[in-house]
Amino acid sequence: MNVGQRFIDIVQLAKTLMHQHSVGHWGFGFDRSRMSYGKCWHNKKKITLSKYFCANLDNDILDIKDTILHEIAHAVMQERYPYIRPGHGDMWKKIAKEIGCRPTRTSNDSTMPKGKYQAFCPICGDMKIYMHRMGGAMKSGRYRCNKCSSVIGWRCIVPNFSAKNKIQKGSKQ
Repeated sequence: MNVGQRFIDIVQLAKTLMHQHSVGHWGFGFDRSRMSYGKCWHNKKKITLSKYFCANLDNDILDIKDTILHEIAHAVMQERYPYIRPGHGDMWKKIAKEIGCRPTRTSNDSTMPKGKYQAFCPICGDMKIYMHRMGGAMKSGRYRCNKCSSVIGWRCIVPNFSAKNKIQKGSKQ
């Protein structure tokens, strides 16, 4: 199966499951998230899945289905109980079990792309955390090593090819 066909199949699966669970009037799409598999946008009444998660052919279609059902559980909760704060509480877990997905917040069965930045401890060499953006907390020194508690450093593991570094087609060199 190629990636294009996989996306078509995922859209069809999502729409079918959404109709089965009475949230067929919600929108469905893909996002560019590298940190989460899926999201339920309560204010937009839309469910999205990460295109990186779906495009990775190593990720099983059953994991993708479970992620769709996970987000549908959030949508169903919003429809039934709009006054309850969204999250992964007891009410959400009950709905998740009811519709047939794992009532857990995260899944370790699937893979996502590693972040652009890698954490490392300059003292003991431990910590292999990956982040996609260099945020304020990373720059402030609030991240500490799990083993020796020293401030960890960050290094970019993906070469930065900015638009200025790319040679434009037809430009003189």
